[in-house]
Amino acid sequence: AYFTALELKDSEELFASPSHFDRLRYINPQEKSDRNPGHLAIGFVKNQEKVDGLEIVGFTCAACHMAKWRINGTDVIVEGGPTKGDAQTFLYDLIDGMTQTLDQPDKFDRFAKRVGGDAAATKKGLAAWRDRLVARRTRNPIPANNEPGFGRIDALTNIVNEITAGDLGIPENVRTANAPVSVPHVWDAPQHNVVQWNGSIPNAGAGPALRNIGEVLGTFGTIEIDPKPGKLPSYPNTTAETKNLNAIEQDLWALASPRWPEALVPIDQTLASAGQAIYLKECQSCHLPIERLSPSRRIEAQMKDVGTDATLNRTLGKPVRTGKLKGTPKMLNPYTVFAEQDSPIDVLLNAVFGAYNAHKSDFKFVPTVALNGIKGTG
Repeated sequence: AYFTALELKDSEELFASPSHFDRLRYINPQEKSDRNPGHLAIGFVKNQEKVDGLEIVGFTCAACHMAKWRINGTDVIVEGGPTKGDAQTFLYDLIDGMTQTLDQPDKFDRFAKRVGGDAAATKKGLAAWRDRLVARRTRNPIPANNEPGFGRIDALTNIVNEITAGDLGIPENVRTANAPVSVPHVWDAPQHNVVQWNGSIPNAGAGPALRNIGEVLGTFGTIEIDPKPGKLPSYPNTTAETKNLNAIEQDLWALASPRWPEALVPIDQTLASAGQAIYLKECQSCHLPIERLSPSRRIEAQMKDVGTDATLNRTLGKPVRTGKLKGTPKMLNPYTVFAEQDSPIDVLLNAVFGAYNAHKSDFKFVPTVALNGIKGTG
């Protein structure tokens, strides 16, 4: 109710208006529907489960992994493609709109009328949510000369900050989110042996569940980290909707890379042949061909030092304080425990494994045949 009632700063335009989503380059559906009465952009949804008795709006994977191309005047939706959305401006606009609504009586009166109910309780609730988002902005500082903008984000540092500084409650663990990268496509993500641009997250066994829980915790989700000495991590209190994450992952296994829409723009076969020769000579050693429709395809990521920006690895290579995790098991081995300072990736994996361990009955894995596939041939 707050999200759909909020106005933008210095305007009476609603924050969740289609025109604002357009400016942020999130993808609008054509019209309202029974399943989307708020006319929210693709990937912005109301949780099925309430949080503290409240109906909550949040991101699904589609908010960041759905693309729209305009080809010869025709809009083409590319499922699983990288968004051009501006996540930083989205958050900052949201905070600015909430702050001005709290400060300006006329603006708040319009807001409270749309929300309905007791105005004093509404103001208290809006202030609490504003403060929560301000704390998130503080946990993820961005250098003024390296703002990510459209279609780029330092997602992994955001996730690590939210867990090591936010959920673990140690503010000094904050790392500057100074390594924004292009948002990736997600077709073939389940088929990879590792994920993230730096290959830091394993993707076998329970890996897909850990990957998806981590994404939720990086996009406004929360978890209560409650370790027990000598016991494997098990953290049931999380806002990650694990049953829904499993359903999304099962669908993702069937998502293939798109074919170019030749009906809109035919491929110049002469240029394509010339490009193929360049690809075979210069590109194939790292960018292996894939049998894109094979249900048994598996892809081994080619993790090589090619001299690209190493900022992300430097940032996440610095240890963090472990706080209450000190002396407790990291993941599967009860004898491998956290030191006073330890790897931020290990803390991340501990948190997501704890959520998975507490909700493992919500997850199922694809048939074994789909895991015994091929190494990038085709």
